Amino acid sequence: MTVILRTKNFQGHELKCKCGCGLLNYDNFFLMKLEVFRDLPGSRLEVTSGCRCIKHNKTVGGKPSSLHIAEGKTAMAADVAPLDVNPQKIFIFAVKAGFFNEVIWYRKMNFIHLGIDRNQKEVYYDII
Repeated sequence: MTVILRTKNFQGHELKCKCGCGLLNYDNFFLMKLEVFRDLPGSRLEVTSGCRCIKHNKTVGGKPSSLHIAEGKTAMAADVAPLDVNPQKIFIFAVKAGFFNEVIWYRKMNFIHLGIDRNQKEVYYDII
């Protein structure tokens, strides 16, 4: 499924599957939160991984139940990297903002996973 997406802070090419298949299928609730979050930290954020097809998710080592998967469902996750501020600041801000119930800072790869899992009862914050 290919959808043309353009909001104040995002263009579709940032969020679609990086394998070239053109898949772009996001949950509107998640996108609304991501949109607001990108405005708040005072930092430019690059989307390093948006939605994924099943094949690409497997290629990049994603979990079979990844919130990035947008094939047969809407994606509920994005990975972002700050371009002009310490990633720790963005991680702390994401935890405090409470927009997402999954916030994982992958320190060695310099990106932060932001996700909303509607089946998850507890919040999950981690630094890997």
